Amino acid sequence: MAVKNFLPEGSRDLISEDCYKKEEIKRILEKKMEIWGYEQIITPTLEYYDIFNSHPEGFKQEDMYKFFDNKGKILVLRPDMTIPIARVVSTKLKEYERPIRIRYTSNIYRVNEAFGGKANEITHCGVELIGKETLEGDLEVIFLAINSLKALGLKGFKIELGHMGIITSIFNEIDISEELKEKIAVLIEKKRLGELENILEEISLEESKKEFLKKLPWLFGSEEILKSVKDLEIYSQIKDSIEYLENLLEGIKKLNLEEYVSLDMGMIPKINYYTGIIMRGYVQGVGKYVLQGGRYDNLIKSFGVDNGAIGFAIDIDSLGDVYEIKEKLVEKKLYFSSEKFLKALEKAEELTISGYKVELIPINGDIEIGENEIVL
Repeated sequence: MAVKNFLPEGSRDLISEDCYKKEEIKRILEKKMEIWGYEQIITPTLEYYDIFNSHPEGFKQEDMYKFFDNKGKILVLRPDMTIPIARVVSTKLKEYERPIRIRYTSNIYRVNEAFGGKANEITHCGVELIGKETLEGDLEVIFLAINSLKALGLKGFKIELGHMGIITSIFNEIDISEELKEKIAVLIEKKRLGELENILEEISLEESKKEFLKKLPWLFGSEEILKSVKDLEIYSQIKDSIEYLENLLEGIKKLNLEEYVSLDMGMIPKINYYTGIIMRGYVQGVGKYVLQGGRYDNLIKSFGVDNGAIGFAIDIDSLGDVYEIKEKLVEKKLYFSSEKFLKALEKAEELTISGYKVELIPINGDIEIGENEIVL
């Protein structure tokens, strides 16, 4: 029976220039993170299912690729890097001096909706700052996120900032099921205003909260949106989060980076371990966010060590169409006759040591050569 040459949904092959772009993006990002003092970590592709599912901050089972080992234990292809890092911090790095700065470049695997156009295997390059639960810690990571995208030479990018405290402060006072809260959060996040209004009308809820939740998808843009909520009846409940965002923006202004930042108070990530500042990065020409991250102060605690943390990850694969190669090697074509094959190998090695890319081409007879071509 003939084998069909198809790939699983959400998978793809990379060849030639796409591979070169991806490797160069990785090199630039890893160098930027390394010189900022973030040390590399590598965790297994395979993890136990319980690591991702047994904590309140875990992943839903339907979002993970699962299978059994030879002892009947459930394994998964890691859907995330932050949770494995939390595991490592609470075990092997338990006694390390804080703060701990970690970087990684790893593939993650997530089950997405069929025919949704999303990749199921993604390469993330990111950092985690553990044990620095301060405004300065948040500013450091946001600063590094902006300068990492700048280092790639990307044009027209923005980091959108939000705060999980805004939605959680409201949800904590609403007596509805977690399932219904999640449904409302999804509608706010996706800005499906009609459905949001319909579902809010069906539940018993104070009018001030109801109106704020309807307004939340519209609260994005400049710093002015923070001022616009101060006159709302509900402001006292979200005051701490709003003031924190104001202080954060003040620091960003002093760093002269405000042109790269905007706000989105209706940002509610699907991943549920975030507790404070959240961020997403968008690049002109890419139809989805290329960077995601935020503060997660309860995740590591659920592994037994009380450390707050903040981090971000850049989706390297999403940048291929907008990234321009910066350091492509000059190629030399080296022509040789069959009796000079061994000399051609030696000459090719000399050229590669000098920094050239070499293509060996056998010939018969005379040929005309051009620039960057050599005949032995």
